[in-house]
Amino acid sequence: MHQKDTHIWKAEGNIRLYENGELELRPGCDLLQSIEEVLNGILGRLRESAGQEAMKALPWSNTPRIMADCGSKGSPLNISQMIACEGQQAVGGMRIQNGFVNRTLPHFDFHSLIPAAKGFVANSFYSGLHPTEFFFHAMGGREGLVDTAVKTAETGYMARRLMKVRYCIRVES
Repeated sequence: MHQKDTHIWKAEGNIRLYENGELELRPGCDLLQSIEEVLNGILGRLRESAGQEAMKALPWSNTPRIMADCGSKGSPLNISQMIACEGQQAVGGMRIQNGFVNRTLPHFDFHSLIPAAKGFVANSFYSGLHPTEFFFHAMGGREGLVDTAVKTAETGYMARRLMKVRYCIRVES
């Protein structure tokens, strides 16, 4: 059985345990928080293993692999996103939350916990994303862009603005 299928099978098995009320609670979590934590872990490992397999499958002469291996640019995660799978998209460190009348998007059932309904992107950039996968990827990517902009604003940009203000201040005695 393919590793991607194995991880999805484990995720679906845990969802069944949750639905039957048989899922073991995680410390400090209720049942819903426990299933989200378990699924986030399973789907995160899926992306990691897909990235490792993708790195093994690429020839040594592949330029993205060379850059990821030597650490000059990129990582096995980026290789995974390019040719294996995008993986679980997260906003605020959690799987995509319901925001459209008890579901993530109108394409999914109410209260659905399946990986695809909560932001798991099974395709890669090479294979192409489905419209819902593209939307979830954009949600996760937007958070990264905002974080980058805020970090820049907190460091370099704010210091530059303060230096510019100093030029305009004139002290009279």
